[in-house]
Amino acid sequence: MLESPEDIQRVSVASGDILELVAVSPREVVINGKAAGESSLILWQAGGNRLMFDVSVRKPDLNLEALRRELAKELGNRVSLSVSRMARSFCAHGEGPDQRGPGRGDLRAVRQAG
Repeated sequence: MLESPEDIQRVSVASGDILELVAVSPREVVINGKAAGESSLILWQAGGNRLMFDVSVRKPDLNLEALRRELAKELGNRVSLSVSRMARSFCAHGEGPDQRGPGRGDLRAVRQAG
């Protein structure tokens, strides 16, 4: 799930075959992985900010520690991130830089494990 501190005006995903976006409130969008692959995601906030994310959907054979290592490798020091497993899902929650300036975007992602 992506949570925004401001209302979301619109969202866009580069590959609808890989990701599906579902608006669940004015400030929340659920990200569903449909197939393995990579796609970009853009979120426009009501205040004019634009947040951009590169999203990778992987096959469900990852264990929790492997997922933590992969996310740390990909994101480095740009975000503060925690990863947990809930039943058959992985949940990653963290904060990262706003693409337009010094603000921070809030990222929450839940991934269904096969």
